[in-house]
Amino acid sequence: MSDIHFAWGGCGNLINNCLQSTEHFDLIKNYYESIDLNSLWVEQEWALRSKIGEHLVHNYNGDINLAWSNSLDCCFHYLIKNIQLNHLAGPMIDRVQGVIRMVTREETAIRAGQHWVVDHLLLDFDQLYNHCYRIQPVDKDNMKIIFKLWLEKSRLFYQANEQTALEYFAKIGIDYQPTTLYNILYENTNP
Repeated sequence: MSDIHFAWGGCGNLINNCLQSTEHFDLIKNYYESIDLNSLWVEQEWALRSKIGEHLVHNYNGDINLAWSNSLDCCFHYLIKNIQLNHLAGPMIDRVQGVIRMVTREETAIRAGQHWVVDHLLLDFDQLYNHCYRIQPVDKDNMKIIFKLWLEKSRLFYQANEQTALEYFAKIGIDYQPTTLYNILYENTNP
């Protein structure tokens, strides 16, 4: 399996699940179907990883390097799926600033080399499939089901946490509109 390099919110787990979608289709499909909106997305991802036996790491040079066009989109994506940022210490505003610093630093390093632009892939399933297929042949129909379920569940987390995440950004003086993620989750008609 290929190493995936991505920042928090960088969709490394989605890409990994797409690459694993042939061998572990039922397990991944069941995972996405049963995601609990009342639990943090990231905690549920870790549980799936342990079942598949995958070990993804954020800070190394991978075969697949993922970065968003705008690191704030990546930060926002992470925040809506881990709204408590319970793995970081201190006041919430310090945690949000920590995520922004880490993600921006990591994605800047990733963008310095060959990388996949996450938001482009999320807007174009065929492009996502072709990128994944070049790494490892995957069943297109299985991967499409996985991707559609990811979109559906991501949309629910967006709906539940968008306002809180935007309030955190505003409190640290960031005027941000989640246009890219909104387009991916609500305007994306390609999958």
